Amino acid sequence: MNTVLGVDACKTGWVGIAWSNPQVNAYHAKTIAELAESTGPVSVIAIDIPIGFPDHGHRQADRLVRGPAPLLPKKSWSGAEARRTLLHEAGLPLTGPLGEAGTAAVDDVLDAAIAAWTARRVHDGTAKSLPSPQETFPDTIEAAIWY
Repeated sequence: MNTVLGVDACKTGWVGIAWSNPQVNAYHAKTIAELAESTGPVSVIAIDIPIGFPDHGHRQADRLVRGPAPLLPKKSWSGAEARRTLLHEAGLPLTGPLGEAGTAAVDDVLDAAIAAWTARRVHDGTAKSLPSPQETFPDTIEAAIWY
């Protein structure tokens, strides 16, 4: 199976981008279970959601990802366009109205698409994490940003 799914929360539920290179489909549902059901079988689901919080301070992953040459804010036109361009160059174009998923905020759709890109790297065995190895906090959940 070659289809992967990237998911992000939005104000009305969850937005998902299913990617079976080169096919890209957008979905929206009230729950992740409904979203996964509507997309059909997928090999990897990547959800953009922060996990693993320290009792104090910041996660190392957050500090590392804010490193050299960060993009403009994703809620700005230029930041959104920069992300769309990078996704397009990676073979994941986001164009058109996207059906019901197109009613979600632009940054939520972009985050779901970026999660789909990460899901593809997990599927292909090329994903990496920041930090590596992952941090573990008192909640015992490994914390990292995968890309």
